[in-house]
Amino acid sequence: MLAALDHLADRIGQLAQLTQNLREENHSLRAALDENKVETRALKARIDAARSRIEVLLDKLPGDPEV
Repeated sequence: MLAALDHLADRIGQLAQLTQNLREENHSLRAALDENKVETRALKARIDAARSRIEVLLDKLPGDPEV
Protein backbone atom coordinates (compact mmCIF):
# COMPACT_ATOMS: atom_id res chain seq x y z
CA MET A 1 0.00 0.00 0.00
CA LEU A 2 2.77 2.45 0.92
CA ALA A 3 4.69 1.53 -2.20
CA ALA A 4 1.64 2.28 -4.32
CA LEU A 5 1.18 5.64 -2.60
CA ASP A 6 4.86 6.46 -3.05
CA HIS A 7 4.60 5.56 -6.72
CA LEU A 8 1.48 7.70 -7.06
CA ALA A 9 3.22 10.60 -5.31
CA ASP A 10 6.17 10.27 -7.71
CA ARG A 11 3.84 10.26 -10.71
CA ILE A 12 2.01 13.32 -9.40
CA GLY A 13 5.36 15.07 -8.96
CA GLN A 14 6.33 14.19 -12.53
CA LEU A 15 2.99 15.47 -13.77
CA ALA A 16 3.40 18.70 -11.85
CA GLN A 17 6.89 19.19 -13.33
CA LEU A 18 5.67 18.40 -16.83
CA THR A 19 2.81 20.87 -16.40
CA GLN A 20 5.24 23.57 -15.29
CA ASN A 21 7.56 22.84 -18.22
CA LEU A 22 4.65 23.05 -20.65
CA ARG A 23 3.51 26.37 -19.15
CA GLU A 24 7.00 27.79 -19.57
CA GLU A 25 7.23 26.51 -23.13
CA ASN A 26 3.79 27.90 -23.92
CA HIS A 27 4.81 31.30 -22.54
CA SER A 28 7.97 31.24 -24.63
CA LEU A 29 6.09 30.23 -27.77
CA ARG A 30 3.50 32.98 -27.25
CA ALA A 31 6.27 35.55 -26.90
CA ALA A 32 7.93 34.27 -30.08
CA LEU A 33 4.58 34.38 -31.88
CA ASP A 34 4.05 37.98 -30.81
CA GLU A 35 7.51 38.90 -32.08
CA ASN A 36 6.81 37.16 -35.39
CA LYS A 37 3.52 39.04 -35.76
CA VAL A 38 5.33 42.34 -35.30
CA GLU A 39 7.99 41.32 -37.81
CA THR A 40 5.33 40.18 -40.29
CA ARG A 41 3.54 43.52 -40.05
CA ALA A 42 6.83 45.35 -40.64
CA LEU A 43 7.66 43.18 -43.65
CA LYS A 44 4.19 43.69 -45.13
CA ALA A 45 4.62 47.43 -44.75
CA ARG A 46 7.96 47.25 -46.54
CA ILE A 47 6.42 45.17 -49.34
CA ASP A 48 3.60 47.67 -49.74
CA ALA A 49 6.08 50.55 -49.87
CA ALA A 50 8.19 48.72 -52.47
CA ARG A 51 5.08 47.93 -54.52
CA SER A 52 4.11 51.60 -54.47
CA ARG A 53 7.58 52.66 -55.60
CA ILE A 54 7.54 50.11 -58.42
CA GLU A 55 4.13 51.29 -59.56
CA VAL A 56 5.41 54.88 -59.69
CA LEU A 57 8.43 53.77 -61.71
CA LEU A 58 6.27 51.74 -64.09
CA ASP A 59 4.00 54.75 -64.64
CA LYS A 60 7.07 56.78 -65.61
CA LEU A 61 8.14 54.32 -68.30
CA PRO A 62 7.34 55.38 -71.81
CA GLY A 63 4.40 53.61 -73.38
CA ASP A 64 4.56 51.22 -76.32
CA PRO A 65 5.25 53.05 -79.57
CA GLU A 66 2.30 53.26 -81.94
CA VAL A 67 2.77 50.93 -84.92
